[in-house]
Amino acid sequence: MSSPLPSTPTEVARHASLARYGILDTAREQAYDDLAALAAYICKAPVAAITFFDGERQWFKSSVGTEIAEAPMEFSFCTYVSEDPDYTFVVEDASQDARFAEAPHVVGGPQIRAYAGSAVVSPEGVPVGTICVFDVAPRGFDAEQIGALKSLSRQIVTQLELRKRVGELEATTAELRAINDDLDQFGYIVSHDLRAPIRQQSAFAQLLLEDYAEMPDEMRSLLLQCRLAGRRAAEVLDDIDTYLHTGSLNVEDVAKVDLATVIASVPALLVVPPKVTITYDLDALATEVKVPVAPVRHVLANLISNAIKYNDKPSPEIHVLAKASSQKLQLYVQDNGPGILDHDRGRIFQIFGRGSTAGDEEGRGLGLAICVKLLRSLHGQLTVENRPEGGAVFCASFPL
Repeated sequence: MSSPLPSTPTEVARHASLARYGILDTAREQAYDDLAALAAYICKAPVAAITFFDGERQWFKSSVGTEIAEAPMEFSFCTYVSEDPDYTFVVEDASQDARFAEAPHVVGGPQIRAYAGSAVVSPEGVPVGTICVFDVAPRGFDAEQIGALKSLSRQIVTQLELRKRVGELEATTAELRAINDDLDQFGYIVSHDLRAPIRQQSAFAQLLLEDYAEMPDEMRSLLLQCRLAGRRAAEVLDDIDTYLHTGSLNVEDVAKVDLATVIASVPALLVVPPKVTITYDLDALATEVKVPVAPVRHVLANLISNAIKYNDKPSPEIHVLAKASSQKLQLYVQDNGPGILDHDRGRIFQIFGRGSTAGDEEGRGLGLAICVKLLRSLHGQLTVENRPEGGAVFCASFPL
C-alpha cells in the first residue's frame, strides 16, 4: 500500500510557507549539510537527509550516504511525519510493516529497513519537511537519538527563518536603493530644472524695478515682494539640495583629529554678540578622543548658533560639555533660553520643522535636520531635554 498523500489544507499551508522561505531547488549549503551529517553520526545511520515537501514530490536539500535529489511522496516514510508532526516517526523493519513492505525502495534497492524522522515545523505550526535517517538493517532508535532528531529539526527551522530574514533585508535594501535613486533624481531637478524659472522670476522683477522708476507705489511693492519671494524660493531649493547631499562624507570630512582641536575651531564659524557667554568643558578622556572633523564641527556650530539665535534672555549663557567613554562620545550644548515645548520635540528635528518659541527669528528649520542626518551617518543620534533651572540641553552622541 502507498503512503497517504498530505491533506489539502496541510499542502496549501506548506506551499505558502516554503514560498516564503524560497528554499526549494536551491543549491546545497554547508549549514544544512552539517545538520544532516550530525544526524547520521548521532543515530549511527548510513543515510541521513533533510527534505522538503513540494506537492507529490519530496525534495532533498541535503543528504549523507545517498545522491538522491528528489523522490515521489508515494511510499514515503516522511509522509507520516508531515501528517502528525508532534512526534518522531520510527520504523524498525519496513519489510515487516504493511505500510511499506511493498514500497520500491524496500523491495528493491537500496532495500531500506529502518527509518526515523522528525518534522521540520515552521513557527506557524506548518510541517514543511523532515530530518530523517535510514538504515539497511532492521533496528531501533533510542530516546537520545530521537531527541537529537527533534533538536536538529528546530535548528533547521532557525536556518530557514534566517534565510527568510536575509531575503527580506535584501528586498528592503533594493527598495532603499530605488528610493535613493529617486532622491538623486529629485536633487537633480532641484539643482537644475527649478532654479532657472525662479532666477528668471527674480531677474524680471528686478528689470522692471530698474526700467520703470516712476511706477506706482503699489506696483513697486508687488514687484519687490515678487523679487523677495524668488530669493526665498531659491534659498529653500539650496536648503533641500544641502539636505539631500548631507551624509555623503568624503575622505577629508571623516579625517579624525582630537576633539579639543575640533572644538577650538568652532568659534571661527560663529557670530557671537557681546552679551553672549560661551563656556567649554571637556573631561580628560574627551580631550584626546579622535573624531571626524567636518560633521562634529558642523553639529556643534549649529547647536551653539541656535542657542544664541533663539535665546530670549538679556545675557544668553551657553555651556558646551563633552563626556567620553571607551565606547561613546556625548556632546552637550546647554542654554538658559526658553526651552522646548513638549509638542515641538519631534518636529524640530524634521526638515523645515521649527519650534513654537522660534518666533520671528530668521531661519527655515533645516539646521537640526542636517545635524540629525550627519549624526546618523556616524551611527549616532541627537536628543533634547529641558533643564530644571530653565533652558534646553541638546545631546549629540555617537559610538567611537
